[in-house]
Amino acid sequence: MSEYMQLPNETIVLTDDSVHCDNIKGRQDGKLILTNMRLVYEWSGKRRTGGNRSCLIYPLNELETQADEIRTDCRASDYEATMKLYPGGREISFIFSNPEKNASRKMAASWLDAISMEVLGTRSPAAASLRRSVPGVEMFAGMIKDTVDRVKTSLDVPTAGGQSALARKAITTKCIGCKAPLSGRTGMTVQCGYCDTVQTLQ
Repeated sequence: MSEYMQLPNETIVLTDDSVHCDNIKGRQDGKLILTNMRLVYEWSGKRRTGGNRSCLIYPLNELETQADEIRTDCRASDYEATMKLYPGGREISFIFSNPEKNASRKMAASWLDAISMEVLGTRSPAAASLRRSVPGVEMFAGMIKDTVDRVKTSLDVPTAGGQSALARKAITTKCIGCKAPLSGRTGMTVQCGYCDTVQTLQ
């Protein structure tokens, strides 16, 4: 079974054999290869025995760019991520699958970064976005915020006037009954330690 033959000045940057090409119908035994010059998809059908493997070859200089980044469309779920590229005005889709939750998303992001580094010399903003959009992160962040807000509310209860206890001004005053010194925050109801008079600090 023959495999992709590199050019003399071509080096392999990244390979993955857990990828299949959505443009090719049927089940595939495929391998995605990134070199310093090309993106190569080498494959054979699952039912084929013997014979040569087929290759789809895309020169990196033909990949479309927009706003100084590789043009791509990515979609991801927990166990599968699709990376769509546009070489020479065509559209090619590669699907990364992994039984480990969110691993396919990380794989697709790594490929986008590697391709972008070879073509533009910079990491891919789409890859960064793909990594940030891990399912559940937004929900987890929301849960943490709700918890923090509840704790804050329990420690910082607003009064009828809308001001929280911590936001009210600390004062020192005299008891209205016996003139003994009292301290607290405005709006607090306190009892004098000398004459037991209950009063609201103002």
